[in-house]
Amino acid sequence: MSNRRGFTLIELLVAMASATVLMAGLSSALYIAARGMDLDDGGSARRARADAAVGRLLADARTATRMRTLSSGVIEFDVPDRTGDNVADRLRYAWDGMPGSLLTRELNGGSPITVLQDVRSLSFDSATRTSTVDTTAGSTLTTWPRLGGVLQPAASTTMSIAVSRPTTMVPGDLMVAVLCVEETSTGDIDTPSGWTQVLLRENSGEVTLGVWTRTLMASDPSSFTWSWNSNKDAIGWILVLSNHHRTEPIAATEVAYSTGKSSHPTTPSVTAATGDSLVLRVGAFDKDIVKTVDVTGLPGHTDVWVRSVDNKIAGACGYAVPVGPGAVGTAAFDNKNNSDYVVATIVITPRPAVAP
Repeated sequence: MSNRRGFTLIELLVAMASATVLMAGLSSALYIAARGMDLDDGGSARRARADAAVGRLLADARTATRMRTLSSGVIEFDVPDRTGDNVADRLRYAWDGMPGSLLTRELNGGSPITVLQDVRSLSFDSATRTSTVDTTAGSTLTTWPRLGGVLQPAASTTMSIAVSRPTTMVPGDLMVAVLCVEETSTGDIDTPSGWTQVLLRENSGEVTLGVWTRTLMASDPSSFTWSWNSNKDAIGWILVLSNHHRTEPIAATEVAYSTGKSSHPTTPSVTAATGDSLVLRVGAFDKDIVKTVDVTGLPGHTDVWVRSVDNKIAGACGYAVPVGPGAVGTAAFDNKNNSDYVVATIVITPRPAVAP
C-alpha cells in the first residue's frame, strides 16, 4: 500500500462541508474526555479493557454533531447515521456513580450494553477550542486505530470452536479473529463465510496460527464458528477495532510471520506505510508456555492475552500504538519453556481524517 498524497473526492467534499458549517457560526469543536477512571489492579487484561472503553467513547465522541446531555456520569450526543435509515442516531454513555457499577452504552434509547465492568470512579468533562479546517490537498490528519473491545478467549478440545464477538461493537467496526490450533494443517481449517484471510500458517504440523478480518454488519451473529476434521485443542478470540482504514485496513506488505522453537519467539518487523498505525503481535504455541497469565513479555506493548488449553496449545496477543511510518521493529514473547511456535506481526492502518 502506498502513502496517500491527498484527499479522495469524498474526503474533500466532507472537508468543504465542515468548513461551511464552521463559517456559519460553529467556531468551536467539543472535546470529550473520560477523566479519573480508576480501576482496581486486576492485571494487564483489565487495563486493556479500560483503555478499550475510553477509546470507544472517544471514537464515538469525535463524530458527534450535537451534544444533548453532559454531566459527571452521563454523556449523550447525536452522531451521523449508523443504522442505515438516513437519520442521525443518538448515543448515551452512563455510569450511576456507585463504585463497582457498570459503564453502559445505548444506541437510540435501546437496551444498554456493558462497555466496562467494575468502574470505581468516572467523570465526564468538556472543553472547547477554536478550530479551522484546512482543505488543502495533502493536509490529512489521522488518528490511530482504537482497540474497542476484548472478550475472554474461547477454548475447545473438539472439532470446532465458536468465538464470540464483543457486544460493544457497532456496524462498520473491524473484527480481527485469531485462532491457534494444535497438530493440524492449514488445509484442514474451515473458515466461516464473510471473513478475509490475513494469515494461515503451520509449524511442522505441531501448531497452526490463523488471522482473519471482517467488517461488522448489523445482521451479524454474536459468534462465529471455525472447524476442522478431528478433535483438537484450540484457542481463539476476536478483537474489535475502530478508526481503521475502511477499504484496506491491513495491507499485504504489512503482515509478516516466523516459525521455530524457542522460549523467546520473536515477531518480525514490517514497514508501516502510514503514521499513527497500530501494530498487533500474535502467537500460537505448542504446549503450555504461559509464564504469567496475560503477560506476554512484549516490550513496549499493551498485553491482551496469554492463555493455554489443556496444556497442549497456547495463544498470545499484544499491541502497540501509535507506530510508523517506517519499520516497526521486532518484539519477542517471553515464555516459560521452549515450544514450537508461529508468531506474526500485523499493522492496522488508520482511517484518514479531514478535521481535528
